[in-house]
Amino acid sequence: MEKPTQRHQYCKIEHCQTCLDDCWDLQKYLSEQSEIDTIDHLGAYRTWFDKQGINTESEFGWPLPMVFDADNIGAYLERYK
Repeated sequence: MEKPTQRHQYCKIEHCQTCLDDCWDLQKYLSEQSEIDTIDHLGAYRTWFDKQGINTESEFGWPLPMVFDADNIGAYLERYK
């Protein structure tokens, strides 16, 4: 699976199916890359940002673009290598 992209950066639609699909794709990608599918990677990834004092959520509840950034994803996945 290729690294997912965020198709609606800064989306203002509260129940956006595209954004939900992008988040689901990110969860699947993190599970695949870590080779661990028994944890909630989106929650763990969010916690990883929170521990650094970084807000990752827009006022509409969708991830900010930094969540889909390849460097951040790679840094998060380092813990599973």
